[in-house]
Amino acid sequence: MKRERKSPTDADIIGFAARRLNIGEFELFIRAYEEWYGEKPTEAMMEPFFGTYLKGAAAPFWARHYARRFMGDPELREQVVQEKRVSSAVYFIPLILEYLLIMYYLVRA
Repeated sequence: MKRERKSPTDADIIGFAARRLNIGEFELFIRAYEEWYGEKPTEAMMEPFFGTYLKGAAAPFWARHYARRFMGDPELREQVVQEKRVSSAVYFIPLILEYLLIMYYLVRA
């Protein structure tokens, strides 16, 4: 059975672009806004957009557009998908090991 390929989410794309630029995601929002609107925003202006994004909502169109420029190359797109798989494994492996360790001590007791 062939696995379905999922498209990267806004968070994947923005996170990848921020890592490529060696900046934080908030700074990426500021740069994207400045490029789109031609004026440097204040942090207070960005907080509602960034807060909504952090809560799992879609990124604003100007941030998504800015970040997607880094995704034009198919190899980069595949790299984002691969990074997501690795980060998921890195997150779950310690949880599984902790669970196994707890089960070991409960069985021994």
